[in-house]
Amino acid sequence: MFPYIAENMIKTIFLSGLIILISFLGGSQPVFARNQAIIADHTSISKFSQLTTSQTQQVKTLLRLSYGHTSHGSQIISGMTKLHEDNGNLDFNTNGAIQSNVLSIADSTPTGDLGNPDRTTWAAKTRAYLNGTGSNRNVVIWSWCGQVTLSTAADIDTYLNLMNQLESEFPNVTFVYMTGHLDGGGTNGNLYQRNNQIRNYVNNNHKVLFDFADIESYNPDGTFYPNESDACNWCSSWCSSHSCSSCGGSCAHSHCFNCYQKGKAFWWLLAQIAQEKSGVSPSPSLSPTITPVPINPPTSTPRPSSTLTPTPVVSCPSGDLGNLNCDNLRLINESDLNILLSKWSPQGPVPTALSGQRSADLYNDGKINEQDLNFIFTNWKTN
Repeated sequence: MFPYIAENMIKTIFLSGLIILISFLGGSQPVFARNQAIIADHTSISKFSQLTTSQTQQVKTLLRLSYGHTSHGSQIISGMTKLHEDNGNLDFNTNGAIQSNVLSIADSTPTGDLGNPDRTTWAAKTRAYLNGTGSNRNVVIWSWCGQVTLSTAADIDTYLNLMNQLESEFPNVTFVYMTGHLDGGGTNGNLYQRNNQIRNYVNNNHKVLFDFADIESYNPDGTFYPNESDACNWCSSWCSSHSCSSCGGSCAHSHCFNCYQKGKAFWWLLAQIAQEKSGVSPSPSLSPTITPVPINPPTSTPRPSSTLTPTPVVSCPSGDLGNLNCDNLRLINESDLNILLSKWSPQGPVPTALSGQRSADLYNDGKINEQDLNFIFTNWKTN
């Protein structure tokens, strides 16, 4: 009797702590510990063609972006516009509206860039935006114009520290780091050193990066152009002997093909972010594996304390959320916990379950909360 009571006390303490943690983090996404950075660079462009309709749909369903930039940053939007002309499935807006089957981007919102009007205002604007009219955004991106060229190591440290601070304040928002565009200074120039400072920080701390400069530095064959500028002179040479899409002159400061390449890398990056936010590890062939924070679930299986009864679903146990067709070992484990946390909605409404998954609303009460979480743990089954 006493071991049973002690075991349940431990379970209760564990659940209470986890629930408090979820509430502190905003209660909308699971807590992840990346085991490596997610980086979109020139190698990501070829992976764009591997994206499935399901992946791009997941991007449009799960992500709500804000993108602060001036002219150079608009190259990504120009590239995405051209890609949408080629493929209507890649639809997006720039006014931040929430529309069915459309990626929501609050473009040029907030205004300015990472160095305009100074090197810190962007962070204050981001904080005010996320606490106000932008509270529904879950991905924040800021680009540089030409300021990295003149940056000192201390200037870049300021940028990195501000980004890290925002990440700690808004843990349910993915903040995308960015390098500065090329300036022709080569590998011995200040720009290259400062961009590497950003890359090193991202790699060492498992952040998310859109490597603007790296994409400009390589042609599709993988040839490196160390002394290239933002004009992308190799783009003209490449397109003189290869078929390239036309942007109608709408690629700021550069060749249309440069924008086109950045649009592809950007969609690939968004697919990785969306996969992370879905609570399922991204495909190893597309990005680093995202691992949930380790937990030690209780081993006992006492009955739920709630008087409500979960809605039966075919012949599988009601907590087996990732087994829609009831075709595996019918376990209730970390995978199901991950699905439930990714759909956490204590006040409702209940998010739509992904393909192959069941609703995490186990008590069919229009909410996904502590009651459902308790059921997962009290019915934990790993073998």
